Amino acid sequence: MKSVTTIERPDTTEIEAEHAPIVAEANALVIVDAASHGAAIQLGNRATARKAVIEGMLKPATDAAHKAHRELTSLRSTLCAPFDRVREICGGKALEWERKARAAAAEEQRKREEAARKAEEERQLQDAMAAEAAGDTEQAEQILAEAPAAPVIPVAPDIAKVEGSSSRGNWKAEVVDFAAFLKHCATHEECHGYVAAVMPVLNALARSQRDLLRIPGVRAVREESMAFSKR
Repeated sequence: MKSVTTIERPDTTEIEAEHAPIVAEANALVIVDAASHGAAIQLGNRATARKAVIEGMLKPATDAAHKAHRELTSLRSTLCAPFDRVREICGGKALEWERKARAAAAEEQRKREEAARKAEEERQLQDAMAAEAAGDTEQAEQILAEAPAAPVIPVAPDIAKVEGSSSRGNWKAEVVDFAAFLKHCATHEECHGYVAAVMPVLNALARSQRDLLRIPGVRAVREESMAFSKR
């Protein structure tokens, strides 16, 4: 097997020594006229240039690291793929068996509970007949008026218990009536956070359409930022 690439960390002592002074210089800036405004931009350009130097210095090492990461990730995928396939096959077959086993257990439970209910009804009827035969009509009526007990007879499915493994269900939401969902969100403040899920789409539309964006309840907003030169 090939050896893993060793990446040497470059000496950054000189650059690190610049951090505090240049940040202090930026903090001390007060823009009061065009000259000081220009000074702020020039300092920003200087910082951008130094950043470019740092990126250039670290590029060989970062490129080597990225290459090594890609190679190892590809190797991991190749080595793990057959085992992932085994997990997929075994998991699918095991889940199918569990579905059948749970369905069979539910049906068996239903049958047992139905039989127990009928037995309880028969017992109740026999008790009422005995009371009637003994001349206690009122007791017989009370017995018949009582709802028969509804027995619960759990039946465990025939599923193996293997340490470290288990099946589980993951719930997910499905919007079946989008108009109804939007109407609900419009009147429930706690739902407003759901808008965050569609913000990337809205932002993309705003970038492409700019001030021509026309969506009810949405407006395109221009945020200013400053770009500095590396020179």
